[in-house]
Amino acid sequence: MESRKIDGTVRLYFTVEEAKGKLHRSRQVTTRAFQELERSGLIIRRKQGLGRPAVITLRIPTTGKEN
Repeated sequence: MESRKIDGTVRLYFTVEEAKGKLHRSRQVTTRAFQELERSGLIIRRKQGLGRPAVITLRIPTTGKEN
């Protein structure tokens, strides 16, 4: 896993196998977790190609409160 912060956006580079190892879950559970995070709008996942890690952009929801 690699992490980069570009223009204030956090991007993670994960293969499913790396995520599977970190979560200590099966490939199927890991894939479903990513799909659920995408559906709920918390991440944007962009595939880069066979054998290359997906780029995962975190979408941090705003609370609507100004500090």
